[in-house]
Amino acid sequence: MMPTATMMRMHDGDFKSIVAGVLKIAPEVEAGRQHTINTPSVIRAEFTREIEELDRFRQQINQNIRAENTKQ
Repeated sequence: MMPTATMMRMHDGDFKSIVAGVLKIAPEVEAGRQHTINTPSVIRAEFTREIEELDRFRQQINQNIRAENTKQ
């Protein structure tokens, strides 16, 4: 379904035909997420990403608190 880089350059990176092709076969495409998510490495990766997002959120909150404390 995905064209080669050479084919993309020949068509100036026009991806409309790719999207049309994907949409045409979309009903036959089956997502394997239910099977993939049960793989231990995927579970760890998703858990790690969630922890990283939580850490970033905590850092933002702490920065906001410090900023408010300095204002007061």
